[in-house]
Amino acid sequence: MIVLCANCHARKTAGQIDRKSLHQYKANLAVLNNRYGEVERRVLELFATSGQLHAYVEFPGTFEILLMYLLRDGLLTRLPPQGRVQMEIMGVPQAVQYALTDTGRAFVQRWSKAEVVESAAEPEDS
Repeated sequence: MIVLCANCHARKTAGQIDRKSLHQYKANLAVLNNRYGEVERRVLELFATSGQLHAYVEFPGTFEILLMYLLRDGLLTRLPPQGRVQMEIMGVPQAVQYALTDTGRAFVQRWSKAEVVESAAEPEDS
């Protein structure tokens, strides 16, 4: 049994989502839920639902720890300030912009299409 939200249930009933895709959505959720935190999953969902894979999101500098695994796995990257004044308090930037990497865009596209997604392997210590 797969529990669906009202939107997905309506899409399944209308034939927009087939059984195979539902099972892949479920498998992908296991990957996302086991690897990424709530904020990270919401960032991925924002990019997936907006369709703006080349956009950026902005967070307070202190939020970087909440995006740690997306950054470590190479799905998200921190953008340089690019011509704007970078305000800092005690060395911590007030706002930081993040964008999907090429790997991140491919990940979000696979996830959106109910294709297999896997979390990136942790880098091995040299």
